[in-house]
Amino acid sequence: MKRFHNEVLLGYNGKPVSLPIQNKKEDYEFKTTDLFWLLGNSAPYKTLNDSAQGMRLAKALEAAADKDVIEIEDAVHDWLKGVAKELCPPIFKQNGVILYDYISEKYIKD
Repeated sequence: MKRFHNEVLLGYNGKPVSLPIQNKKEDYEFKTTDLFWLLGNSAPYKTLNDSAQGMRLAKALEAAADKDVIEIEDAVHDWLKGVAKELCPPIFKQNGVILYDYISEKYIKD
């Protein structure tokens, strides 16, 4: 099981990562759950395993609603890292590597 703080994500310049969408609220803070939802909803679902891991991610995110910690299974984490490696650079440009590293390494280590 991997646990992540649901925190505001910072970019290369030390400022909060900006959502790559138009018409966003100025005071919106992009957090860990937002990143996980964005990647889960943007993943290229090609296999039943993709569908299963995406479903497990969605259930974990729903269970973590309004909580400070998100818990995802190790298999979901492995799948999410692959999705992040593929999708973070085109979505987040120069912050892509920072967000990929966050997913790969910044879970809570007990």
